[in-house]
Amino acid sequence: MTHDITNVNIHSRTLRQIEEDMLIEIFGKTQCPFCDKAKYLAQLAKDEYPEHVEFTYKQLNTDFTREELFEQFPNARTFPQVRIDGEIIGGYEQFSDYLEMLPYD
Repeated sequence: MTHDITNVNIHSRTLRQIEEDMLIEIFGKTQCPFCDKAKYLAQLAKDEYPEHVEFTYKQLNTDFTREELFEQFPNARTFPQVRIDGEIIGGYEQFSDYLEMLPYD
């Protein structure tokens, strides 16, 4: 099953401000539209600033167990869970908000 991610909204002006290295880690699962959207946002950032943005996608039951997820994200209630530079950001909505709150001219 594929998910429509064409309606994901991210402003290119936000991405222009990524000037420091950023490591985005996404912990997701299969058949998760919000996981797909989070990967899409991370890929947009990486495509715009390949020299500054890296992201990894980790799959439930392949790269981590549910128990390992709760060890790293004790308050997690949804998928995906996102961490940037080791800081817990939260789910898709928080990740999207985080990217939009980056300073821009």
